[in-house]
Amino acid sequence: QQPIVQEGVIQNPESVLNPKFGQPIRVGQGTDVRGAVGYNIVPFVAEKSFAMLAYLDQEAMDRTGISDASSGMAPDALQNMTAKASAMIEAAGIGQTELMVRTFAQGLKRVFQGLLKLVIKHQDKPRTVRLRNTWVTFDPRQWNADMDVTVNTGLGAGTRERDMMMMQVVGAQQEKLLAAYGPVGNPFVTVDNIWNSVSRGVEAAGLRTPDLYFTKPTPEQIQQLQQEHLAIPDPEMDTVLIKAQADAEKAKLDAQIDQQKLQTEAQLETQRIQQEMALKKYQIDQEIMLKRQQNAAQMLTREPMTDTRIGGMPG
Repeated sequence: QQPIVQEGVIQNPESVLNPKFGQPIRVGQGTDVRGAVGYNIVPFVAEKSFAMLAYLDQEAMDRTGISDASSGMAPDALQNMTAKASAMIEAAGIGQTELMVRTFAQGLKRVFQGLLKLVIKHQDKPRTVRLRNTWVTFDPRQWNADMDVTVNTGLGAGTRERDMMMMQVVGAQQEKLLAAYGPVGNPFVTVDNIWNSVSRGVEAAGLRTPDLYFTKPTPEQIQQLQQEHLAIPDPEMDTVLIKAQADAEKAKLDAQIDQQKLQTEAQLETQRIQQEMALKKYQIDQEIMLKRQQNAAQMLTREPMTDTRIGGMPG
């Protein structure tokens, strides 16, 4: 604050210009103290900077992933908190680890690109190495030195509980697809997919050697299992075949019945025609006989004819 002093009424001006603790300010007799000394009130503008500090803290939190929840908790923070809320706070701290992994992975991308170029440039003969517990031979002399490199930063970016839960979800989905399409010729799930799911689940549990708990089948064993599965009759297929045979027998019987029905109808139609023809013939014969009888009756009832010739005699 800036002091306002009326000149000529302050007997010790240094007490206002250079104040000390407990030092009195002496004024002349009959002078109003409130009019002799005053202070200029300066507006307080520091509170405007608090919002900017909060904005900068939020920007730093968004860019680094470090938040108040991930930096630590008070000793009594978990007394009245559910397990779900505690797990969410714990998962929020993973943001910092993910940021460091992503940043480090970008550097590894350049490192492995350089390694690829060095290997292609200096290795002049094939070399045998162990890759996924299998010895393979590679010759980089025909490779492209400008190939792109992709770094997978998904592993290690979460807790073991989350990784195990995700592998359980994947395994359940695989079981549904196997039940729907069968183990042989399944377009969605193969034996290698199942082994990857099982081995990743063991690794997510913190065990680095899945071979101690599960055995990966060889291609010969897989082929033998597939042949044995093909040899086993499928109950559903047997049901379909039985139903198809029953349908065929039923269709054959229906055809025979229809044929017999047609033959019976044809015979009845033939008999009906024959009866109609016999009846018509009988009617015609009766009409002819009646006509003959009528003619004969007319001949008997006709008057005798007279001969008009000379000397003729009655006939």
